[in-house]
Amino acid sequence: MSRQAVLLREQPLRLWAIVDEAAFHRQVGGREVMRSQLRRLAEAADLPHVTFQAVPYDVGAHPGMAGAFVLLQFDDPGASDVVYVESGSGDLFMESQTDVTRFTTIFEHLRALALPPDASVSLVMSAARDL
Repeated sequence: MSRQAVLLREQPLRLWAIVDEAAFHRQVGGREVMRSQLRRLAEAADLPHVTFQAVPYDVGAHPGMAGAFVLLQFDDPGASDVVYVESGSGDLFMESQTDVTRFTTIFEHLRALALPPDASVSLVMSAARDL
């Protein structure tokens, strides 16, 4: 809940999330919990500072399949962009320009492959109804 709060504060975090469709179908916490989570995701996607896209199954293999990552970009010109990768062997923060460029390229490819935001929300709501 505290992570979600950053989207609702006075100066909210800007978020662009791209999620694989598989995440909408892998039940965590049971049907009602999953349905509630999917509906909350759709609500958050409606916020003006949130862009949400889904990578549908029919895209097939895509560059995001290697694992989740977060690209952190800061308004402060003195702060460098950072890539955060969480794994079973620990969390990794990468700050080298080579790493940031590589993950930025992956993100741009995912943006191109993913559904537009409205279609992405429709896909989430369809998954919620199917539970």
